[in-house]
Amino acid sequence: MANRKQNLNVIKKHTAGIDIGSRKIFIGIANKKVLSFDSFTTSFQKAIEYLKENNITSIAMESTGVYWTTLYDMLDDAGFEVYLVKSNSVKNVPGRKTDVLDCQWLQQLHSYGLLRSSFIPPNDIRVLRSFTTLRRKNIQLASDHIHKKNNLILF
Repeated sequence: MANRKQNLNVIKKHTAGIDIGSRKIFIGIANKKVLSFDSFTTSFQKAIEYLKENNITSIAMESTGVYWTTLYDMLDDAGFEVYLVKSNSVKNVPGRKTDVLDCQWLQQLHSYGLLRSSFIPPNDIRVLRSFTTLRRKNIQLASDHIHKKNNLILF
């Protein structure tokens, strides 16, 4: 079999990759220097302006922990197509171990159309889910408190 090099074609133009951390986010855009922004709402707003200035329409970001939720909502509200990608689907490739390389890798894979977005329920369902989770935690805390109180009385 002949050794043929095949190039991937860019399917999605105007894409960005975002690597999200607890303290900073890193944004990779093709042929641009990677920029980082703090993980605060005002910094996210600056990041959105930066993405708009560079005519970005579609963004791929990793789903790590809970850090993605606020940024996802803000990007979605700003009109971007947001792909939330499971981190294990892009972490299996060796050599991409820094935040800078991760966001560039996400951007590149996204531009080739190689990433699938996770299912994200509509915002009203996410709000209901958070209320349900909070209720369940409060019931568990109350139950633990009553259990501890009853154990103290028995002894």
